[in-house]
Amino acid sequence: MKATPCVIPDVMLLEPKVFGDDRGFFFESFNQARFEAAIGRSVTFVQDNHERGICRDEIVTAIMKGEVIETYPTDRPYPSCLILYAGADPVHVVAAADPAARSRHGGGLVHRTKQSLLKDIELMLF
Repeated sequence: MKATPCVIPDVMLLEPKVFGDDRGFFFESFNQARFEAAIGRSVTFVQDNHERGICRDEIVTAIMKGEVIETYPTDRPYPSCLILYAGADPVHVVAAADPAARSRHGGGLVHRTKQSLLKDIELMLF
């Protein structure tokens, strides 16, 4: 891990060592001993996140080819569902449709098809 002090006191830029090849990349996002050695003090670590950019086409693919793994009929402002697409890069999508779109396709989100959900989402995107 590379630690670079910033202009603001007690703020450091921490860069993990990244290992990559044609299959993708790997890095150890957190190691307590290395982290404490890099910043020079003991700390309690709470959370680590890793994010990647997702384009619109990946979202559409997830909705069309994925599996609804959870529904949230009481979500506000609209009922929603969680969709998992387990492709090369798995994607979770939370999708919802507005009440007007739901009434055009009959029924609530829980009883709709993925195709009608995608149609409603496309109506909201364009």
